[in-house]
Amino acid sequence: MNYLKNQSDFSTITLHIQETKVIVPQAEKEELQTWAKTKQTFINSVQNMQKFFSFLFIGIVGYSPVLALFVLAGLLIFFVRRYIKKRSKEE
Repeated sequence: MNYLKNQSDFSTITLHIQETKVIVPQAEKEELQTWAKTKQTFINSVQNMQKFFSFLFIGIVGYSPVLALFVLAGLLIFFVRRYIKKRSKEE
């Protein structure tokens, strides 16, 4: 029993708690235009998509002669390889 009495002195905890006030600055009314910012962001994203598709269309139409040559060259290579492969199997 004496052993437990001596050990109880070691189990005492002392806490000092102090409460401090935290001052949070209030947001101004101008900063809280969430709906207006949302509408502006939506309009910007639609405009950017429109610019992208316009650029894509102009690029495809503008480079169509070059793209047509690449497609024709690719088809020619494809059919020549296919012909050569088919001919080598027959032999």
